[in-house]
Amino acid sequence: MSNQRHYEIVAEELQRRFVRPGLWTRAVAETGGEGSAARAFYIRLRVAEVIEIEQADRARKAEELTRRAVEEARVKKEQHEAEMRARNEQRDAEIRARLDEDRCRAQELADINRSRMGSERTSPFGFLFMGAFVIAASVLVLVIRNIFFR
Repeated sequence: MSNQRHYEIVAEELQRRFVRPGLWTRAVAETGGEGSAARAFYIRLRVAEVIEIEQADRARKAEELTRRAVEEARVKKEQHEAEMRARNEQRDAEIRARLDEDRCRAQELADINRSRMGSERTSPFGFLFMGAFVIAASVLVLVIRNIFFR
């Protein structure tokens, strides 16, 4: 606000006969009378007071804007952190689900292998094949021995 506007505010107050009693008393005391000097001094004091009030209002508004900005930043930060926590929890849940699936698959494969091994052990032909292998190996050893050691 320009200095002219401050004087206009004080002029309007004087036209309405609004005078701050404490300020008027100070003006009278400082000038030594109730004449035009006191009136001029009152006007200077009141303009300075209006300027101070305006500056205080600006500072209060700036402080409020700063407080709001800080609060908005805090809320945004909390929302971001909450979103990150939710994403991390979702990712962790997906990883746990994959691990559970992998464990199930491993268990299924282990069960399949155990059943295969179990069925091979119980095969009645397993011993026959083993016996045939031992006989064939023995014959081979005898043939090789006869060829080289004749």
